[in-house]
Amino acid sequence: MAVQPPLTPLPELQDSSPLGGKPPKSPSRMLRFMLLLGIPALGTAFYFDEDVIRWVRANPSSTLHFLAELVSRLLDWPPVLAFLGGVYFAVRRWGPRDYRRWVGTAFVGAALCGASGTLLRSTIGRARPSAAIEQGWYGPRYNGHWTFGRHDYAAFPSGHTSTVAGAAGVLLLARRRWGFMALAITTIVAASRIYLLAHRLSDVMAAAFLGLVGGAWIWHRWGRPSGS
Repeated sequence: MAVQPPLTPLPELQDSSPLGGKPPKSPSRMLRFMLLLGIPALGTAFYFDEDVIRWVRANPSSTLHFLAELVSRLLDWPPVLAFLGGVYFAVRRWGPRDYRRWVGTAFVGAALCGASGTLLRSTIGRARPSAAIEQGWYGPRYNGHWTFGRHDYAAFPSGHTSTVAGAAGVLLLARRRWGFMALAITTIVAASRIYLLAHRLSDVMAAAFLGLVGGAWIWHRWGRPSGS
């Protein structure tokens, strides 16, 4: 009787769906890369803050202003969370289990990073470029008055940008293709906030750093499958 060769285990299948793309192999490596890249990028952003603001003021465009306002309205904290929440419930009912994990974690990343950005900017008290006050850093209370939560004193970091970047930080590790798309959307949101003179380059760069690192950490800590 012929002896059958021993069976060898099949390699673990990875999701190569065109909807998702393969996740990166090392979440911790990408998290360290974000940290190493983000710190010098933020320092460079502070250096070019005033140059960028001067360029925006010297190049007004009604079309760009309209588009920037549209982006800011559609990709603020509430609509972003509403969209991700709707996608999560749709995937929970009709989609694969793996998709539930990364969409749900992207929702958590956007929610927590956006809330963190909003709390920080309300506490730090940096004047917005468009504010009719002396530019500077005021903290939560200045000259006997609270600045906490007031629009003119809420520039650093950008809440819009930290929200979208929080989802992007998750998706860059969970599903790389979707992560790159979310990163492109983050860039558009950041540009719109600068063009509206709501933030400086360093404000949106700090928010992107907060969101990407925070989202990546959330996925690394709670979102990724056990053992991966």
